[in-house]
Amino acid sequence: MPDFTFNASALGAGGIIERGNVTTTIPSLASVALAPTGGEGRTVLSSYWSEELSFSHAETRVFGRKTGEDTYTTSTYVQIRDLNILGKLMVGDMRATVTSERGISGPDDHPFQLEASFDNVRVGRNKIIPHLDVVLSQTQTYEQFGQLFSDRAAAAGLPHARDPHGLAKRFNANSPEELARVIEQRKPVQGSLVENVEGLEAKPVAPTIFVPGLGYVRFAELMLKPGRRRLNLIRIQFGAKNNAFGAPEPFMMAMAEEGPQGGPTGGSMTLGSTEGNGIPVEP
Repeated sequence: MPDFTFNASALGAGGIIERGNVTTTIPSLASVALAPTGGEGRTVLSSYWSEELSFSHAETRVFGRKTGEDTYTTSTYVQIRDLNILGKLMVGDMRATVTSERGISGPDDHPFQLEASFDNVRVGRNKIIPHLDVVLSQTQTYEQFGQLFSDRAAAAGLPHARDPHGLAKRFNANSPEELARVIEQRKPVQGSLVENVEGLEAKPVAPTIFVPGLGYVRFAELMLKPGRRRLNLIRIQFGAKNNAFGAPEPFMMAMAEEGPQGGPTGGSMTLGSTEGNGIPVEP
């Protein structure tokens, strides 16, 4: 009979910041990985400060265990409090959980549960609110994600995207039909769990904002494919405008004070990253 190998990891923060010819490495902070045989792990880092990044508390947890006769549960958790990035982006509290359940047998497209939250997010002096897509948050499998664009699914009472075109743009597609074709091929897709960002001067149509003097900021970045999820609460692409993630426009500019533009010229940073799943392996 096949054995089960767990796979789970969580990260508080890490990345690289470039300022002209100077490169600063932000080490992997508050990181933890689950043993392949399961169990538990936890890391806490308090009162971290550097010129680029500070927070009062970062905590990560991983868990993996057989929870039924043929059920294996894997869970990851991350929380960061009082986050400050170069004095441009501040978050009072943010946290995320990724949980999966599967058996030794059955399809690889097993269900996941995703949870995320942001509290007191500010760009300069301006408060913004990333709003999570409730329908997408409740979509547990890759197949169900594809059904968000199906009229037949809606007629059967299954979840249906509230804004199919907006959801397609968030996952780097020009139309719902284009994204549906990618899903039919069971390819990985990457987008965001955030539906819109409140507090910008213009009506937001993408969860990625440009912060002057910092760069592009994407909230609740989600990588999704059969049998795997990764959720990054924040990912930053430092540098000038148009030096972005490669996703289609439009991006919305945050209403921050312009001030001097002597900020980072390149690099990227991930904050609050979680991933959890497991696979059966032949003995």
